[in-house]
Amino acid sequence: FERVLHPIFEEDELTLILAGAALGFAAGLVQQGLETGKIQIPGPKEVWKRMFDMIHKIRLLKPSRVIRHCITGTCSRINSGLKRFINRKGRKGSSSSEDDHLEPPEIS
Repeated sequence: FERVLHPIFEEDELTLILAGAALGFAAGLVQQGLETGKIQIPGPKEVWKRMFDMIHKIRLLKPSRVIRHCITGTCSRINSGLKRFINRKGRKGSSSSEDDHLEPPEIS
């Protein structure tokens, strides 16, 4: 079996060895964490509770709420960018026209 597969993987042999070493190291760290108590696996009740909490949160995400939140956030970022632009333009003092001191329109 090894004689059949070795020529196929001969080019990638170093990659396979390094990948195996990295996976083995990660598995060893997890095992050590479990043995020393630094990593704790939650019990079945806690897993079910977290799962149902997540399902409840997902059900609360109605498309209209998500869209409204995205639009509101985008509009507020545009509005603050306009204010910064106008303030920067007013600080340069290049002209003293009324346009330099206009407030940006509120976007809602």
